[in-house]
Amino acid sequence: MRYNVIQSIFYNFHRTQGREGANVAKYKKSMETKQKILDTTAALVLEIGYANLNIKDIANHLEMPRSLIYYYYKNLEDIMGELYYDTYQKLSDITAELCQGKDEPILELIVKYILHYRFVIQNAVLRDFFFSRPTYVIQGKDAIRNATYTCFTASRKAFEKLRPDASENDLFIFIITCDTLMHTLFKGLANGVLSMSLRDVILYFGKCSVMVNFSVTKEEMERIVDEAFALTDTVPMALSTV
Repeated sequence: MRYNVIQSIFYNFHRTQGREGANVAKYKKSMETKQKILDTTAALVLEIGYANLNIKDIANHLEMPRSLIYYYYKNLEDIMGELYYDTYQKLSDITAELCQGKDEPILELIVKYILHYRFVIQNAVLRDFFFSRPTYVIQGKDAIRNATYTCFTASRKAFEKLRPDASENDLFIFIITCDTLMHTLFKGLANGVLSMSLRDVILYFGKCSVMVNFSVTKEEMERIVDEAFALTDTVPMALSTV
């Protein structure tokens, strides 16, 4: 009787371990498949362009059914969104490291914009996708509110520190202005429409958005921009972001 109990315990243990092992293997295979889809999408964007790419192209290149790609992603925008947000998170981490201990949210804001231009706008994989995305004023109030804790944390911190009595609406106006203005300026700079340097664009943004909202002087704005460029110049251009 005792032998049967022990045998049953060992049987159930190995059966459980087998299921867990199968689940780990399945999870690992799932992650590998997703990574193949991401890598192939990035490669095909470079080869034929984002505007010409579709799910069928990715499936054909990987020699897998389209249904498998749709199992992991809703559409092409979903795949590109993951590529973009992976890069954005890396840039956010770099920004936090560069600005650690400084307690200057405006400096953090400027650093993030400089990095965004260098590693997203100048990234041939991500540029067209980024410019195809709707601005936050189009996405709506909930998207803007959520963005204050993701993409626009520096803006929120600047208001908390420098304009603690400002309303949520004031913060939303600032975010909408920043998002729309920088989207336009970056596109004009990337497409060669604007005869300006990146520093000129950042200073123009500072004059139009930062200085008027936070009573920052021209001299102080120039100091912040100079420090931001000094910090971001330490980040290697060979940084792997996708």
